[in-house]
Amino acid sequence: MYTQLKIAGDAHTWTLSSPLDPSTLTGDGSPLSLDVTNPLEGVMVLSPSAAGSVTLLPGAVAPVTPQGWIPGDEKTRLPFVYLPGTGGTSPQDMYPLPSATDRDALTDEIAAAMEAGTRFSLSCGSSEQDGTLVLNGAALPFAVVTEAIPA
Repeated sequence: MYTQLKIAGDAHTWTLSSPLDPSTLTGDGSPLSLDVTNPLEGVMVLSPSAAGSVTLLPGAVAPVTPQGWIPGDEKTRLPFVYLPGTGGTSPQDMYPLPSATDRDALTDEIAAAMEAGTRFSLSCGSSEQDGTLVLNGAALPFAVVTEAIPA
């Protein structure tokens, strides 16, 4: 059983709140919802079919000196979604969501798009800069959805 994972294309080692059995990743490829606690606290929706590779690690690993920006460095009062970047990480990999976002409903929608291999869109941004994210469920290896940080 493992409590940390790394996903190809993402620079972070993610800590799980519950141990994960490797056989979970080798089954039918259905998306998994995993509670993560570090570097962000939220729900990771993982598509074993779209992830190039997933490395599972035991609980404690040797500390690594962080280089550059780490997603947990920024606190926001809004919920947000973290998506794997295209080389390194930056705050641009985190997208604020409307404050009324239902995290469970959104993670279900992401998992359904991954399962069906379909695209879907969701509102993102702050009041100054609203936008729309269009996600391709067939190609998305994972997403992490957080809750709003209480005031």
